[in-house]
Amino acid sequence: MGVLFDTPKFFVENDFRVTVNSQQSTVNGEQSTVNSQQSTVNGEQSTVNRQPETIQITLLGDARKIL
Repeated sequence: MGVLFDTPKFFVENDFRVTVNSQQSTVNGEQSTVNSQQSTVNGEQSTVNRQPETIQITLLGDARKIL
């Protein structure tokens, strides 16, 4: 009877490990989504960085016209 009781307990522990692994794979999938969102944010920041340069060129052009 003791062997029959210990054997199902062993399989339950294995099922728990499989569940933990599937949860970790889900977390990794979410992290890849976060990385793609960060790359989108970086793309938007590079666009924002280009805008002040365009404004500075426009201001310099206006100053030369005034001079």
